Amino acid sequence: MALIKWDPFREFRPLVRWSSFPFDWLEEDWSSSMAMDVYEEGNNVVVKADLPGFKPEEVDISVTEDSVTIQAERKEEKEEKKKKNYLRQERFYTRCARTVSLPVPVKAEDADAEFTNGTLTLTLPKAKIEKPKKVKVRVGGKK
Repeated sequence: MALIKWDPFREFRPLVRWSSFPFDWLEEDWSSSMAMDVYEEGNNVVVKADLPGFKPEEVDISVTEDSVTIQAERKEEKEEKKKKNYLRQERFYTRCARTVSLPVPVKAEDADAEFTNGTLTLTLPKAKIEKPKKVKVRVGGKK
């Protein structure tokens, strides 16, 4: 039988956690993830990401040879908010970010981005993969 150290507050810990539950959302980072598809189409890798509610100028894209990072951030409309007496407000500041690894190397400098109806489509031309170079092993240091 194992000995357990006595803790006089053990019974109260779940109660403390439960009582703070209604306020946990205040500490959350109100960021979300985005749905994304990555597929090959001919000589391109295509990345499609759903970004509903964002404008093209609120989207930031970084492309490297082997990954894509997409970030979107909608700022709160502070000036407009001061002039209005809101009865209900469900639209607010939000952000999302996602990085995905690409299945093959791409030419980052030739990337193309299109934003239509809340869907971002990145077309990334595949980089040419060089064939491995064979090297002969010399015996005894002779050329």
